[in-house]
Amino acid sequence: MFHFLKVAGGAIVLALASGSLEAQSDPFQKGTWLLSGTGRLASVQPQAGSDRVFIGDINPSIGWFIGPHVAVLANAHLGGTFGGGNRSFRYGIGPGVSVYGDKDLISFLPFIPFVSVRSLIEWHKIRPDVAEADDDRQSFLLSVSLGGVLMLSSSVGISAELYFQDIAYSSTKGSSFSSNSVGIQFAIAAFVL
Repeated sequence: MFHFLKVAGGAIVLALASGSLEAQSDPFQKGTWLLSGTGRLASVQPQAGSDRVFIGDINPSIGWFIGPHVAVLANAHLGGTFGGGNRSFRYGIGPGVSVYGDKDLISFLPFIPFVSVRSLIEWHKIRPDVAEADDDRQSFLLSVSLGGVLMLSSSVGISAELYFQDIAYSSTKGSSFSSNSVGIQFAIAAFVL
């Protein structure tokens, strides 16, 4: 949660500092920059009786509107896990695209809908707490989401999105596997001219 607040605060400060909170007719116009991010701090117990695992992630994203309502994205991920007999660090980067609805055509909605496709190549550094060999992994993530942005001002909004993601892993130990998940995530976004 703390990382999310730092990212959210940073996006708002950047939007305010740039003077972008002046009235904009459409924050989704060509040439607008999109700054957004999510974060997570969690404590989970994977199985009853197992050790707790602490997770921290930050996911900044920067985009540029190449046309009305269409933004190309550069996504990043930094994260770590501690507990359960392992310590790990993850980092990655990848492209994406988001398409936003036209607020004039859908003025009956309290939010602006969007659809996004994102990818991420990620590297995992896994260090066991016991005398086992380190297990470094690489993964490829593909995510598709449908969501909406509730604009708090002319250039700052909060988004919520339902996502599906598929992740393919490969390990330096020669194993490979995949996983997928469905979830909801929230982000703060600043649209800067």
